Amino acid sequence: LIIKMKFFKPKFWDKKQISFFSIILFPISLLIQFLNFLKNITIKTKNCSIPVICIGNIYLGGTGKTPLCIEVYNILKELGKNSVFIRKKHNTYEDEKKLLEQVGSVYEDSNRINALKNATQNKFEIASMDDGFQDLSVKKDFSIVCFDGKQWIGNGLTIPSGPLREKLDALDRADCVVVNGEKNTTIQNKILEKKKSIKTFYTKYKAENITNFRNKKIICF
Repeated sequence: LIIKMKFFKPKFWDKKQISFFSIILFPISLLIQFLNFLKNITIKTKNCSIPVICIGNIYLGGTGKTPLCIEVYNILKELGKNSVFIRKKHNTYEDEKKLLEQVGSVYEDSNRINALKNATQNKFEIASMDDGFQDLSVKKDFSIVCFDGKQWIGNGLTIPSGPLREKLDALDRADCVVVNGEKNTTIQNKILEKKKSIKTFYTKYKAENITNFRNKKIICF
């Protein structure tokens, strides 16, 4: 099994020590945080006529959002709910959409509110939103924030100084946290510092069809 991956995340993002590059970029991080603050205080949050479950993250990059979104969808299906996937349209991110389409209906739009409106018009009962934790224009009925236990929050700084989309204080808006990896007391305590009432769950990925790829060359781009 051979896997080749192209990944462009700066290495200094995940170093525990604050690097020279993080320091140089820190003023830009502060500017981005300030601009986001100005944007968020002017946003009007809109309610949706169906419940919205948001599966998002704070760490920029792969934290297991899409697989968890599929799992949430399957749980809702078992409960007899007519569920739908909601995504913000990105022309450069089609792989995740294709994964979701193998499971259920996917509604996309550059504005998530429009995608939700289209879904409700087609009689869906509940929405599983893949990403969108930072989109304050949509009222969420339940928000899940995903982390990877190995990378956690990297150096703890926001982009571009670090890998975080916003400060960890944003967990105050979340209802639960899902960490991909082993239970970690340090991570657990850090999460509880931000919100004492939040629940944390731990998951592991398990390949069900690994034998189908044995002795085969797989190239990922």
